Amino acid sequence: MAMSFEAELEAIEARLVARLSAEREKAGMTRSELSEAIGAYRNLITKVETRSRKLDAALFVKIAEGLKLKPSTLMRRAWEEGEA
Repeated sequence: MAMSFEAELEAIEARLVARLSAEREKAGMTRSELSEAIGAYRNLITKVETRSRKLDAALFVKIAEGLKLKPSTLMRRAWEEGEA
């Protein structure tokens, strides 16, 4: 049986958040350091990574910038990882 639309959106967000977390760790940054790098409140990244805050497109772009990555690179890596 196919996933519902809502379940598909949740799966996509989970995949993106997992990639963001992996890239943050790869960069050697704490959640607080990444929050500070993007000018956000201290626990924003914690809320995103624990999925207690939704990841919208604007926030995705800001986090990518904080990681010194293009949003398109981050998106591509999230999808390539899932295909491996």
